[in-house]
Amino acid sequence: MLRIAVPAFGAVLFGGLVLQLFLVNLGDRFGFSGIAVDRGQLVVDTPSYASVGADGSSYRVEAASARSALGRTNVIELSGAVLTVTRPDGVVLSARAEAAELETGGQTVTVAGVTRLADSAGMHGAVAGLRADFAAEAVTGSGPVDITFPQGARLTAEAMSYDAASATWRFARATLMLADTPGAGAEP
Repeated sequence: MLRIAVPAFGAVLFGGLVLQLFLVNLGDRFGFSGIAVDRGQLVVDTPSYASVGADGSSYRVEAASARSALGRTNVIELSGAVLTVTRPDGVVLSARAEAAELETGGQTVTVAGVTRLADSAGMHGAVAGLRADFAAEAVTGSGPVDITFPQGARLTAEAMSYDAASATWRFARATLMLADTPGAGAEP
């Protein structure tokens, strides 16, 4: 029994240390509350990652839990994932998904399903197929986009992209519905 238990315990301990080294070597800040091994997967409770972009925006990824196969610790499956971006102007954007995948080598987060968006200025909506690339400071959405702005305008599109370096949003086949036509209600 000890011939199996001692090497297995050593492998689990080593796997935990390797995961921590992977996370720390990405730079910035990481945190988590507990580690366990479940059926060949490393499970981490409440992991988090924080970074600051070139434009001064701070980025934070958090999850209820994370799982990674012991032989593939660079791909982490996140449950209850939240990405929070705080821009230098103070506006806070949050993106929430039931499930996401964090690839540590490329510093990307991918959501196959729907991501719910909201910001502190009152914008809210959803985008499907979201991919956030922290190294490139870019976000894309390959699926439908539906965003409502604080003044009531609504933007729908087939896909979207955002480049933080140029602060440029792009939407494919977009429709913008305004709550009011510019100049409406103005007296002649």
